[in-house]
Amino acid sequence: MTNETWFVAGDFVVTIFRNRFPFEVAYISTVIHSDRSGLLPQIVIGQKGAVSMIDGKAAIMWRRFSGNHYVGRDHSNKTPIPESAHAYIAKSFWELHASLAEHRKVGAWLGNMEYLPPSINDGKDISFATLPACLHKDYIAEYLQTSSLPLRYPAFVHRDFERQNVLNAPDGKVTGIVDADALIMGDLLFEYAHCMTNFVFSDPQYQPRHADLYIAALKKAKAVDPDDIRLLPDLIRFFAAKDLVDYFRYDHPPRTDISRLAEIYDISLERVNRYFAGRSLSVAVRPRGFSRKAKPLTQEGV
Repeated sequence: MTNETWFVAGDFVVTIFRNRFPFEVAYISTVIHSDRSGLLPQIVIGQKGAVSMIDGKAAIMWRRFSGNHYVGRDHSNKTPIPESAHAYIAKSFWELHASLAEHRKVGAWLGNMEYLPPSINDGKDISFATLPACLHKDYIAEYLQTSSLPLRYPAFVHRDFERQNVLNAPDGKVTGIVDADALIMGDLLFEYAHCMTNFVFSDPQYQPRHADLYIAALKKAKAVDPDDIRLLPDLIRFFAAKDLVDYFRYDHPPRTDISRLAEIYDISLERVNRYFAGRSLSVAVRPRGFSRKAKPLTQEGV
């Protein structure tokens, strides 16, 4: 069951956490309340604190952000992102995650991101043969057959840094980032691959110079070894496959046109291949600032 979000009196939002324990919601409220990036919503503190109980589930009320996002009725209906917004979006990713890095101990209480394919991870009957015809893709078959990923940067991550959760002003500036209920321990570079897939390579008006802005922001943040930028195509392909399989597993009743989303990701991956083949993206600079050089991880180590 997913979380529920309700707008209250126009200026406030209430989130009921249907898939989090009350102690987890309390930890999330602590992280949001101490956010240094200024990008997460302000929590309304009531007489009993930040967390209330509604229908036996923990809930938080926060102030509503102004701004618009660049997605239509579902994830397969993406609207073009103005060129002025891309640099702000890329910058906000690293500002938010620099703030989250200060709460990594809290992240350990909120669980770990699931990376293993379902057929390997939980034994459920998900295989290439059980997928609809629109998902019979080589990269999805590869995802379902693999048990390894180049995960190198353990981090406390937003996990849902997507179009519907990043709000922008008319001039492109990011006014806020919502849906912080998904906070979890994961891999920082995988999260950026997720971000670039949605904001750059899936954009209807994609331009390679937009991807340049995200790579520049990654280098400026100095949180990732620039030599590991070469891993982004594999991580993007893995994200696209995982996302489509997850929609097949969990999107019931269907709210997203999965066939259309598969088409979008096919186009995105063609763009990814062309972009990274045409650019040399490694420089001899080492990461600093987020964490000391992260050692390579097994999937179980994330």
